[in-house]
Amino acid sequence: MCGRDAARVARAASDVDDARRRRDGRERARGTPNGFDDDDALDDDALRARARAVGLGRALETRAASWARALGIAREGVDEAAFATLAAQRAKDERTVAADVSRSAQQYVEDEKELEEVRKEIREILGGALNAHAGCVHYYQGLHDVATALALVDRKRRRGTPAMGAAILERLALFHLRDHTRKDLSSTMEMTGMFLELLTKLEPELAGALSRAPPFYAVSWFMCLFLHDVRVLDVAVRLMDLFIASHPLMPIYVGAALVMANEAEILKKSCDALDLHSTMSRLRVADVASTVDEQFAQTQRLIEIALQIYADHPPDRTFTLAFARNSASARFPYPWLAADVRVARAPLDAAVVPHDSAHVWPRRIMDVARAAVRRPRRIGPIRSAVFSLLFAVVAVAVALAFAGDPALFRALRASSSPPSNALFPFTVPTFFPSATRSSVRRRRLAFLQ
Repeated sequence: MCGRDAARVARAASDVDDARRRRDGRERARGTPNGFDDDDALDDDALRARARAVGLGRALETRAASWARALGIAREGVDEAAFATLAAQRAKDERTVAADVSRSAQQYVEDEKELEEVRKEIREILGGALNAHAGCVHYYQGLHDVATALALVDRKRRRGTPAMGAAILERLALFHLRDHTRKDLSSTMEMTGMFLELLTKLEPELAGALSRAPPFYAVSWFMCLFLHDVRVLDVAVRLMDLFIASHPLMPIYVGAALVMANEAEILKKSCDALDLHSTMSRLRVADVASTVDEQFAQTQRLIEIALQIYADHPPDRTFTLAFARNSASARFPYPWLAADVRVARAPLDAAVVPHDSAHVWPRRIMDVARAAVRRPRRIGPIRSAVFSLLFAVVAVAVALAFAGDPALFRALRASSSPPSNALFPFTVPTFFPSATRSSVRRRRLAFLQ
């Protein structure tokens, strides 16, 4: 790590420690250890700012309601009956969902009976969110980790409702996690490219070392929001605080902070691709062997560094258009940040759901052309129109070139003369008038003689 970046990271870590000590002192003086009792007094922007900077505390009773506010969901706008009906419906990927849920939450809940209850709620949350937009939102392995965190914070429902978790997951699946809930993972792989692009700007040597191994390790980070290997619920909730209240590309910045914090170990293993991939797969936001408070502190320090990187390298000035073209971040800032009352309800109405094929998603000419070529049976007329347009553009370009350079035209005419090879002394007629039918006939007679 270069000296400037190392100094910046050390300075950010020191600031985190100071901020944590001041926060803990305020909480002890207030009598609310590790929690906030004034979230309702904050406006939505201030609530999101607190969630990003220091989190919303470690008390979980009101967390679901706070996350809903951060996502623009009104408490009275959640249709519990609708989500209950959707959760009872059969999901498209029901077998995959059931297999993933059957091994979820065991790191957080030890009692078997309570664990079964939690898993039942996870299935309800996933069913309600996925079936609300069947055909548009697709399940992926790792979404159950996000649903697990929602189920656990929503169990103590002093202010939350049984459908609140499904409403939050629906909003995330349509916006923050949209790159992963499409039919394929092409947008997810683009995020790995953006991750390496950011790392190249921060640490070129480190990025060069990572380029020797496929970035599959980062896919799990982005799809699961770093929750898959978390063993402490406080850490999982702190990460959710950050991602819900931040730009949808914030996981990339957390990944960059995590890699930079482990630079020495990564460079040591960079000579062998298999060792490098194994090392990257073992990286965690917090050391699972540490105490709960230590893991929470490690996570907070990493988040602070990620926020500093985000401030220094915001997405609009960091990532090239080639990578960001298909990203869900193209719709950021999201409608609720502009106080759009249409998105205060859950489930969302069809009129405001950001379907990929609708005009609300930015589409570019090359995207349309590529889709036309790849799916000729479905959109044959579009494919034909695209090829006609491209042919016309090429024809105009050639005509302009000839008009601007007569010597080029003469050279092309000269090149159309027949070859001197005696085995093939004549040519077929070309687009140029020097090769006429009569000249071909004369050359053919000469060859026969």
